[in-house]
Amino acid sequence: MVFPPGSGRTVCPVLHHRNPHTIPTQWAVPPSDRAERPTTATDHRAVDVADDTTLRSVLNPDGGSSERCAVRPLSSRTIPTALGCLLALILVGCAAAPAGPGPVQVADPGPGETVQLRWAGAEPSSSHSYGEDPRQVLDVYPVDGGGRGTIVVVHGGGFTTGDKLEAQQYFGLLGAQRLRGFGIVSVDYRLTTWTANAFPTAVTDVSNAIDWIRAHAASLGLNTSTLVVAGVSAGATISALIGTAGNDLAPGPLGSVARVDGWIGFAGAYDFRDDRWARVSIASLRDQWLGWNRADTRFVEAASAVMHLDRGDAPGYVAHGDNDSIVPIRQLDLLVDAARLSGVTTTLHVDRVDTGGVDLSTGAAVPCRWHLPMCGTNATALGAWLDSLARTPS
Repeated sequence: MVFPPGSGRTVCPVLHHRNPHTIPTQWAVPPSDRAERPTTATDHRAVDVADDTTLRSVLNPDGGSSERCAVRPLSSRTIPTALGCLLALILVGCAAAPAGPGPVQVADPGPGETVQLRWAGAEPSSSHSYGEDPRQVLDVYPVDGGGRGTIVVVHGGGFTTGDKLEAQQYFGLLGAQRLRGFGIVSVDYRLTTWTANAFPTAVTDVSNAIDWIRAHAASLGLNTSTLVVAGVSAGATISALIGTAGNDLAPGPLGSVARVDGWIGFAGAYDFRDDRWARVSIASLRDQWLGWNRADTRFVEAASAVMHLDRGDAPGYVAHGDNDSIVPIRQLDLLVDAARLSGVTTTLHVDRVDTGGVDLSTGAAVPCRWHLPMCGTNATALGAWLDSLARTPS
C-alpha cells in the first residue's frame, strides 16, 4: 500500500527502477550546458519487516546505515510500526552478511567439463547493421534449421575498446553451444570516450541490437524463442543490466531495455557504488563510462546491476576468476549478497573459477582464474542451465 507524504505514517523511500526506450539526452552533456534534470519520483511504501527486498533499497552496499529511510511524524497508533522498521534496519545493518538462502553454487568442473578459450574455425555467415553508426553492427553464426535459441555475445574492453571478433578469440565456451543448437550473434556497440557515448549508450545499443535480431530472426536463420545475452568484463556488465532491468517499471537514467530469457556474465562489474572500486586500477574507466554523471548517485546506481535485482528478473549465470586483478571477485560477492536480499535464489547460478586451464590448440596455460574465466567455467553446468531456458527441446 502507498502512503503519501504528510500522512503521518512511517515510510521508507524505495528507489524506482528504470525504463522508457530512449537515452535522456539532457543527461549526456556537461552539467553547465544542460537543462535542469527531471526529478525521479520516489515511491513511499510502508516497510514490511519480513520484506528484505524493501530493506535492500534503504541499505548501503555494505549493508550498513539506512540513510535513505526517513521517519515522518507519527501518531500513537503508528509507533509500533516505526519501532518495527527501526528494529529491522538495525538487525539487517548489523548482520555480517545478508540472511536467507543464496543463489545456486555451481560445482567445480570435472575432467572434460571445460572448453578452450578460442572458438577455432568460426566464421560468421553474414554481417549486418542494426543502426546508423558504424559501430552498430553484428555478426551472425546461425545453426541449421534455426536451432533451439540464440545467444547474443557482447565483447569487453572497459567500455572504451574491443569488437565483435572477440567471439572468436575468447568465446569457445559459447561457440560450443552452437553444436547444441544455439545460434550465436556477436554485437558491436558505440565505445565511450571522455566526451561521447557515456552510460547508458552501450546498454542502449545492445538492447536495440536485440530488438533488431528478434525482428529479423527468420531471415537470419535464427530461433529467438529463447534469447540469452552474454558478455565478458564490460560486456558482462552490459549483459547483467539488460538481464536485470528488463522488468523495471519506472523511468530513470538507464532507460528501458529489451527483455531477454537469460543473461550470462563473465568477470563483470555489478556494483559501481562500492568504495573499494575506487582503489582498483580501472576506476578511471568506470568514471569515463559514466562521464559527466560519474558523481551523480542516480547514475552510479543505475549502472549497477545490484540495484535492479528482483525475483522477476531473467535467470542469470555468472562466472568469475578468484585471482582476477582487473575486476576483483568482490564484485561477484556483492552481486550474491544483493541476490540474497532480493530473494533471488534458484534463478542465479554462480560459478567461482578457482582452477587453471590449458588452451588445447597451443598447449599453453591460460588465465582462467584471472580475467578470462570462460576456460575454467563448468561447461556441463552452463549447458544444463541453457537447456532449462530453451523452449525448443534438443
